[in-house]
Amino acid sequence: MTCRLVLIVLLSFVPSAIAEESVRLLQIPVIGTVGADVTAEGVQQALMLAKAEAWNGVMVEIDAIGGDPDDGANIASLIRDTNLETIAIIRSVGGAALPILFACDRWVVLEETSIEVPDQRGGMLTEMLDRDRPAIQTLPAITSDLARLESELRRLGKMTMEAFPSSLDPKRRQARMALARTMADPSMDLGTEPTPAAIPALDRGGDPDPKANRIRTSRQGPGITARQLSDAGFAPMIPEGIDPLASALGYAEIEAMGDSGLLLVVDAANLDFKARGRLNSIVDSMIGSLDSASSLVSAMPWSLTRARLSMPDATRLRQRFPMVLSDGGWRISPGEPARRWQVTCEDSIRRWSAVLEIDASVRTLLARSQSLRNEIEGLQIGPADRDRVTAAVACWAENLESLRLGTEGWKSLTSEASEAVSSLRIWVDTPPVLIVRP
Repeated sequence: MTCRLVLIVLLSFVPSAIAEESVRLLQIPVIGTVGADVTAEGVQQALMLAKAEAWNGVMVEIDAIGGDPDDGANIASLIRDTNLETIAIIRSVGGAALPILFACDRWVVLEETSIEVPDQRGGMLTEMLDRDRPAIQTLPAITSDLARLESELRRLGKMTMEAFPSSLDPKRRQARMALARTMADPSMDLGTEPTPAAIPALDRGGDPDPKANRIRTSRQGPGITARQLSDAGFAPMIPEGIDPLASALGYAEIEAMGDSGLLLVVDAANLDFKARGRLNSIVDSMIGSLDSASSLVSAMPWSLTRARLSMPDATRLRQRFPMVLSDGGWRISPGEPARRWQVTCEDSIRRWSAVLEIDASVRTLLARSQSLRNEIEGLQIGPADRDRVTAAVACWAENLESLRLGTEGWKSLTSEASEAVSSLRIWVDTPPVLIVRP
């Protein structure tokens, strides 16, 4: 995960009486996909480190618009419940990251941020986004069901409002509540005077009044730009960099403890990535075992037919083994017929053994697949893998039942194969003899 460290703190982070003192802040990056690139485990470890080191607070740099809202809510609850000062550094916030932002005590929005975009040669270019970029957008997951979309908006709005920290005074709480409502309800705009409030959106067919004291969040995603966020008083807009920030804040020194938080979050994400890789490997092996078993089950009818046809006493082969009367019985003629008999027996043994091997392999594959299915039960499955695993398990169960039905009559077949192999091993060296009665 690529992380761009921003060494900044919020205006009025500490009372002006101690503005000349140094502050130590731990950087916690929330960048990429929530639940994958940043996990609750990593954030929890970073917060525990900040407490153990008695640092003044944490800076939560947010540049995330994707992920599962449940993961975002879990991370938000950790930030909300800490007794450290929490400062959100806003680059771009959306979707699962919304509860995380609203869980922070104070916000800062950057004047500019950058994104990577593809160029015409297949490479990547860095593109700068200014203060008119969308800083916060709702960005619900794609769906073709409007009712489901509206339900997810309400759910995300509820998660966002439940993330509010207890440190908010009534005025800031009211303002954030209004912003949260407009993010979750496209029928509302954000009124800005005298205080932020959620108000009915204007008719989309009419021209907005340029003098109206409203931010038309309903026409921005819903969303709000960095400039609007600052103008409405939610967050001061600050250029990136430590020196101008220290000067503006009046701090003698800002000591940003960025590496520790970054490493903890990235390490947790890497562990999660490895766990996901292991989960995916188990799922693939579980399905792959059934696929292999299915191929063998399909091969069984023809393998059995070929084995039966290969028996040296089969009607189609009898003419290959002429018999002579000798020592009171009819025996296979010595010489070439006897050699052909031996070769035919050995070939038939191989074919009947293949039938037994198919049965044994199918049983082994089904047992392995079942074992892997049981192993999945004990694993923690994240949102990024939940749908895939659920679908894989359903497919596995359906195919397993089909395979079991397809192998129900195999017991008699394997008995036939075992008896044939036993007889053939005797016949290789001692062909059958028809004794003539005296």
